[in-house]
Amino acid sequence: MTTSQIYSAIGERVDDPDKIQYSNRYENVFVNAMTELMKLRDDNGFFVYPSEEFPELAESANFEVSFSDGWFKKDFSTISNLMYIRDIYSNQIEFSQDAGVITQKDYIWLQHIMNNTYLEPSGSEIFWAKKGNAVFIVSNTGRNLRLSADVILNPNPTSWGTQDLVATLHYGRSFINASITRAAQILRAEIGLE
Repeated sequence: MTTSQIYSAIGERVDDPDKIQYSNRYENVFVNAMTELMKLRDDNGFFVYPSEEFPELAESANFEVSFSDGWFKKDFSTISNLMYIRDIYSNQIEFSQDAGVITQKDYIWLQHIMNNTYLEPSGSEIFWAKKGNAVFIVSNTGRNLRLSADVILNPNPTSWGTQDLVATLHYGRSFINASITRAAQILRAEIGLE
């Protein structure tokens, strides 16, 4: 599906099949829908749409972790068009030799660790949290680690041109269809149809 076909599908759902009345809104609501769905989690905390559904926007950023008093900060501001850090994981096949269980926490929760030793990670546990374009990693292992970040970039419709997002850029059809549905819902709410 090209962006023209996608915007037509959105237009049909808002009573504008010729894409005339709301032509200046289609790109924006589609991108908003995509970014919303990329962050969407189910009741168990898992992402509803895996990174494979939008491969053009997913990157893996490898980095070395050297702890200072059990803390490490990695700033991802140098990645242009950064939208979201989805996950931190060990990139080693020998997982148990490199890192233990890596768990995402809230940044405020990590701050409480500084004042409460009972909250500290035990054994080979690793906690991490996001704040802005940086991640903070806490561990008591005392070892240097090699980790990776699942980085999601902002969609850039101008780079798509007339390419087919599913056939050429390999976006998942279910993700594109869900983005169309969500974009139409956003636009219908904006114009008072819902």
